[in-house]
Amino acid sequence: MKKHLSAVLVILAVIILSSCGKAWLGFDDEDLSKYVTLAEFTPIERLIYEPTEDEISASFTEAVNEHLVPVITDGAYGGNMIAKCVIYVFVNGESDPEMTLNDYEITMGNFLSDYITGKKSGDTAEAKAISKSLLFPLSDDGEKIDLKINIISVKKYEIPEFDEKFCSTVRPGCRTESELKERIAGEIKKAKEEEHNLDAFYKNWSDYCAGCTFSELPYELYIGYFNGMKYAYEALAESAGVSYRDYVEKYCDTTVEELEKTMIDKAISKAKTSLIVFATAKKAGITVTESDLFSYAEKIAESSEGEFESADEVILYYGEDELKEEYLMTLITEHYTKE
Repeated sequence: MKKHLSAVLVILAVIILSSCGKAWLGFDDEDLSKYVTLAEFTPIERLIYEPTEDEISASFTEAVNEHLVPVITDGAYGGNMIAKCVIYVFVNGESDPEMTLNDYEITMGNFLSDYITGKKSGDTAEAKAISKSLLFPLSDDGEKIDLKINIISVKKYEIPEFDEKFCSTVRPGCRTESELKERIAGEIKKAKEEEHNLDAFYKNWSDYCAGCTFSELPYELYIGYFNGMKYAYEALAESAGVSYRDYVEKYCDTTVEELEKTMIDKAISKAKTSLIVFATAKKAGITVTESDLFSYAEKIAESSEGEFESADEVILYYGEDELKEEYLMTLITEHYTKE
């Protein structure tokens, strides 16, 4: 096993294991107002956004282009087309068969696009003194080659009829071009307004947290966070085959005493944040049951692209308390940004 573990791994381990301390039951069982006095949350200034014609046109074109299928044409290459080619490479005037590229596709933006513009299927083109690294990235930038390009086929994107079949493919439920544009305009409007509202919420949330005051902190809460962070370093030290103290001094470039002072500060900050989140949720009447939390974990698993196979894996990875706090924060955000 490798003895050296990077600082990145240390940080990741601390983040992942920071919730390993003993769960504090007070979030559900105690009156949190004896620990924190909440400030008043300033309502956000909502944005009413109307997309411009240019925005709608650009998004419409992009959405349509994503569903276009190129078809072979007898016409000349140019614009938004695809040319399938065989490229023969010449070094110092001599052909090098081992460097031949079969079925090479040239599209708009490719450095060879200008050389074949106006050419049709069956035509040839030449490119002289080309930097070899453009075709073979690992090559020396200064090495030059000549190319002979044989065009096998040219394909172009044809704008289809905006019938119900195509429109519903671009956006399910749309039947006509006008409905499609209306849907896309609505998507732009929603995205812009949600982005603005979310930014406004987090600005106000930052001010809100700064205005909250604390009379005391439950020892069991912040010491649990501290123990979770300390456990992460102890686990890393064990995997590296050294003592906790030696690990901290060798790989973290600090002393145990200084590291633990930092961890205490982080644990206190984390405890304050947690109290604000749970107290705010209680004040707003927001609750999360075990069933709610499991459903939330299922959604995370489903959208994780295979990183998590089940809700149980999500809960095990994050920890039930940490996941619940994250979900509450999501619900608080929705509560204060909805109409």
